[in-house]
Amino acid sequence: MNNVTTARHHLIATMVLAAVTLAFHGWSLRDGLFLDDHWHRVQLEHGGWSLADLIDASTIEPGRFMQTWWQDKPISWQYPRPFAMLVMKTIHHLTGGSVEAQHAVSILLHLTNVLLVYALCLLLTRRVFWSTVAGLLLAVYSHSFTSVAWLAAQNALLQTTLMLAALLCYIRASGLRLRPLAENADAGQSRPLRMRPYFAALILWGLAVASRENALVAPVIFAAFDLAFGGRRHLWKRRWALAPFIALAAAWAVWRLANFDPMPDVYFRRPDEPGYLLWLAVKLLHYLTSAIWHSPMTVGPSGRYNPISEVPGDCLLMLVIVAVMSVGYYLAARRARGWWIWPLWILLGVLPVLPIMATPHTGYMLGAGYAIAMVLGPGSVQRPTKGRTKRWSARVAIGFLIAMSICAPIHRALWTAFPAAERLAIQQIGLSPPPETGKTHLFLINLPFVNIYLQPTLTSLPQAGRPNIECHVLSYSPDALRADQSCRIEQLDPYSFSLSIEGTPFFAGFLGRFLLDGMSTGGRLEPGQVVTGEVFDVEIAEASERGVQRLIFSFHEPLSSENYRFYVSSPECAAARLTFASEDSPAAPTVVTPTTVTQVAEIAQRIEAGDAAALDDLLAGLSSTNPDVRRAAAVEFVNRVMPVVEALGGPPAVSPSATRDWWHAHVRDIALRDIQRGRREFIDLRHRVQMLYTIIEGAARVIRSDLYLTGPPFPGPK
Repeated sequence: MNNVTTARHHLIATMVLAAVTLAFHGWSLRDGLFLDDHWHRVQLEHGGWSLADLIDASTIEPGRFMQTWWQDKPISWQYPRPFAMLVMKTIHHLTGGSVEAQHAVSILLHLTNVLLVYALCLLLTRRVFWSTVAGLLLAVYSHSFTSVAWLAAQNALLQTTLMLAALLCYIRASGLRLRPLAENADAGQSRPLRMRPYFAALILWGLAVASRENALVAPVIFAAFDLAFGGRRHLWKRRWALAPFIALAAAWAVWRLANFDPMPDVYFRRPDEPGYLLWLAVKLLHYLTSAIWHSPMTVGPSGRYNPISEVPGDCLLMLVIVAVMSVGYYLAARRARGWWIWPLWILLGVLPVLPIMATPHTGYMLGAGYAIAMVLGPGSVQRPTKGRTKRWSARVAIGFLIAMSICAPIHRALWTAFPAAERLAIQQIGLSPPPETGKTHLFLINLPFVNIYLQPTLTSLPQAGRPNIECHVLSYSPDALRADQSCRIEQLDPYSFSLSIEGTPFFAGFLGRFLLDGMSTGGRLEPGQVVTGEVFDVEIAEASERGVQRLIFSFHEPLSSENYRFYVSSPECAAARLTFASEDSPAAPTVVTPTTVTQVAEIAQRIEAGDAAALDDLLAGLSSTNPDVRRAAAVEFVNRVMPVVEALGGPPAVSPSATRDWWHAHVRDIALRDIQRGRREFIDLRHRVQMLYTIIEGAARVIRSDLYLTGPPFPGPK
């Protein structure tokens, strides 16, 4: 094959890889900000350029933007990733804070990684087709969708880019000849170290470590290449070349451990906890399984005290998957030189973050090793006697590529559900934002945990005019993404109200463990316990080992104070504004009893438009002597009134008079209008969130396993 033909093949392969990457990930250009992105944006905008400022920009400390009454110990996530933040800050200022530009950088980094995998695989196999398949496997890798779409995970993309580039530079510097056949491993003599690519590798690797800690394992990978493609003598000669990498990695690890606080409890499990080693072994098994089997790399054993006793079937299933895939890989690739490097790559890639809660973007780096491993068997030049193994391994590689491509919309839907869940509350509050003057306390009831960054998000809303607000969470919803249960709010006096919930209680399950064990030193909340604060006090009225069923909040100012705003989340509304009775509550309006079904429909339209006084006319229709009017009024009461009552934590419809009294005390025109607008305008966001649960429910019909988010509930605080 002449050089012109080869160049044409490379050009075609590059175009195919670029087209597929953009087709599968171009949608993320409009994905906006999510979770940590909001805080990073504030820090990038207002922070400096020093090393300390860049480290602070990637430090997450929720106490700086969300007040939680049960928290009595500080928590923070400290990530010394200054180079990743430097890249983000540079793009931020060059583009005037363009979020789309940041997403474009993430897509470009992913494409670069796809092309680097193609180039590396080309050196290993000399096959354009199988190198293209390797690039495609990374392009549609299941854990890439979150990594590319979430700006806070951009560091994983950047670290992988720098690490792959450093590896290619080191291969050139070390003079390695990446011949496909294993029997040629020791052929030839070691070449002298080339200093220019060597220093390039050292610099690129240093920047990779300064982007994300997973890059610490690179010296082991470099040594593995020396051993596999140069032999033991070559590796021994390269010991002084590898020494700076090892020394710097050790120094960085010591500096990291000595100068930065550990992760919060529950999110990070500590070695002194009972059953730690068994938990760690199952956690590693979960990472490996998700990396090669493409199940969602979310929580898994992270949410269990002892997964072996709690979900033994899961542990056995993961063990079988890893064993079958490992044996198949060994049979297919054992004759290829350095076949063992890529399982090692996957294993080492998770070791630095093994005790931390499993998240999808953690698996991004593993995708490079997985992609190369999948094509190493069919792409290697093997003996004809091994043709059968080569054929089935080729079918497996192509089969996984097709399967991942088909499942890509599912992974995309899983991702989009998370930012959609966050935006529901943000946009709902944005319909009637806090005032721009004076300080306002926002009290959030039954709030999904996904909205933990509500304060920095609201202060950046264009229509909010950067209000001066302080957010207080009175209770998080038992479900981290949505308020799937309604709560009940009963005003006790002008200064206090009770909050209760049926079904899954507050502070339950894995989220409850994090909220209490991670943020509090007192452990489980007990009945009769009182927590005092600067703005309000809390009494634990009802609680059990399952969680907290009822709370009483007593505020230091009247609930109707102009400095207070209350929002409650429910299945009907992501953040409905709640008002409380006061001396100046509006008087009951004059009632007009409808006499026709048409008049009932007109009253319903008034409620839909935000006329709270229309309720009395509708209730009057329930007492009409005309049976058609009564039936029409009953239907509209269920369809128009009860969703509002549920949204605001009101009482069940015991009687029309009880509903009327509550409505007059708590429902204002503006709140009613916003609830109705939210139900109409945010249908798309609600659909995206529901899609996640639809996918999980569908998976649960096939298998009950933590691998697919369908396992039994996680245990709560002890």
